Amino acid sequence: MGRTSITQAGEFPPATCLVSQKVPPPPIFPSLQLYGDEKMTAMSKTVGCTAAIGTRLVLDGTVDTKGLILPLTKQIYEPALDLLSEEGLVFKESVHVEGPQIQIQA
Repeated sequence: MGRTSITQAGEFPPATCLVSQKVPPPPIFPSLQLYGDEKMTAMSKTVGCTAAIGTRLVLDGTVDTKGLILPLTKQIYEPALDLLSEEGLVFKESVHVEGPQIQIQA
């Protein structure tokens, strides 16, 4: 089997600003770079692991919502992302801020 790869990148618009915020937060840019290996293609890792983890979360009771649901609640996406991370499927997030450079002291 030849080496396969997946590259995925996106952009999430800024979250809705609170009234107290004068400047909206910048968008978030998630990205994923994944390579297949001698056991599994990159596509089978992303599709197979995601389906298996979703099934596991339903069967072990972590997700108890009935019907067709989107993975947009913390009850679903937090444990799913943790388990995907254990399988090496990790999105990296970056934020691009325009404007004057400032230093933040911790």
